[in-house]
Parts: sequence; C-alpha cells; structure tokens
Amino acid sequence: MELIVNNKEDFTLLKKYASYSSETTNVIEIENSFVPYVLENFKDIIQKYSTNIDALDIKKPELLLSNGKMFLKGIDEGLSVYLGLPYSKEVKADSYDKAFELLGNGVIRPSQDVASILTPMNEDSSVDELFCSNFTVNYKHKRVSLKNFPGVSKISDLKFDDRDIVINSYRVYKDIEITEVSQVGKEYIVKGKNKFGQIELRFYFLSYDQKALFRSRKPINVMSNKIYGGKKQRILISPEIVPNSFPDTYIRKELSSNKRDIPVKLLRLAYSEYVYRNR
Repeated sequence: MELIVNNKEDFTLLKKYASYSSETTNVIEIENSFVPYVLENFKDIIQKYSTNIDALDIKKPELLLSNGKMFLKGIDEGLSVYLGLPYSKEVKADSYDKAFELLGNGVIRPSQDVASILTPMNEDSSVDELFCSNFTVNYKHKRVSLKNFPGVSKISDLKFDDRDIVINSYRVYKDIEITEVSQVGKEYIVKGKNKFGQIELRFYFLSYDQKALFRSRKPINVMSNKIYGGKKQRILISPEIVPNSFPDTYIRKELSSNKRDIPVKLLRLAYSEYVYRNR
C-alpha cells in the first residue's frame, strides 16, 4: 500500500510500518504484512491519504512447493524469524511442524500445489503419504526417517492416541517499540513499550536474525506463556518473535512422549501434519 503522507506526525507514525519511505517525496509504502494492522489501528489516518481502502486485496502469506521443497511468499520479518527461514525463504524440514501449525491456525495459506499434496488422511493411510516422511534424524547411531523405520507403515502405527498431547496457550503482545537492548551475564534484556505499557523481554539466546530485527527498531510482536508483572510493566521470559498476523491468544498443540520407541522429532512432525490433514 503506497501513500503520499504530507503531515509530519502521520509520516513519522506510519514510517515504522513501511518497507520504503522518503522524506523528500513524502512517499510511504506500507509493508504488506503490516497492512491489516495499520488499517485496523490507524484507519482514520489512512483515509486522509487513500480513498480506496475497502478495495485493498489483503492476502495471507502463501506456502509454495518447488522441486519437492516448501517456500513462503509474502511474509514479514516476524514470520521469517519465527520459522528460522534463510534468505531463500525455504521452510527447512525441522520447522515443518510449525508450518503445519500455521496452516491449521489460518496464519498462512497453501498454494494449489501444496493443497494438492496435503490431502485428507486417516489412521489407515500409509506413512509414506506424509510430506515429512523423508526427514531424517540420528537414532541409535544412524540416520532414520519414518519411511524406513521398523514396524511403521500406517499412521495407526505411530500410536498418536497413546501419547500425551500438551496444549499451551500463549499471550501475544503486538506493536512493541524497542527502546533498549542489553546483555546482563548470559541473559539478553530487550526493553520496549506498546499501547498497554512497558514490556521487558528476557532471552537466554538471540539468533543473528533476532539481533538484526531489534537493531532495525521496527515494531515487533512476541508471544509467551511465561508472563510476570502488572498492568504498568510486563516481563516475558523466553518469548518468541511472531508475525503480525497472529491472534491475541495463540494455541499450540504439541505431542509429548516419554516413550523412546520412535524419535520424538519425527513423531512431532508427523503429528502436526496429520492434525492439519485430518482436520
């Protein structure tokens, strides 16, 4: 969404959500992923500079398939960091569970190619039908996948019903303006604020992409289920950077198994894909 914003205060406000801005021409191009948020929270301002708001075609990020690999198109930095995407925006196999979770929650949408392979399944379906069935992990000193795992041929062999399913609820905090980033010992402390007050984020590790995002000083969105403090200041422990399109409360279902019959990572990937395809 491209606008010519002549008012200095409006320009300064909207610039935070821009993929491009010029103080010479007063042109601001709102980043696609921020358009829904900007329209919801600053509609009166946007209407000063655009008379065609209702005609905007706002599309969700799209999951694509190319040469047997999955890629994401039209994403914001929050989604890229959440999935740990490289520059190519390829969804790596160990993040498939999060990708299927995002599909199931309606945060991203499948392309026609992806939809054509993620067809409905049931307990009698072959494990080979799972897109993630080729992913390998180290297990007892060798690389194994579900396709070649002994005793596993059907979905029913994975025994999802006999395993614990943990349901976690996360609170999502949006539009946080970063004011300070520091390191105290082994802990990183990121301070910021949004319309609800002061927020402190505490991390035990920051990836390169997280550090770059904080340095950019763009508004960020995070979620956590470890929250302390009161209304004036909240402290979030080990929060996750999330895309702007996340709902205020995010539900995550994860398979947890104390059994060691099948590698847990393989089970979690299979479970997340099966839940999406069996919804």
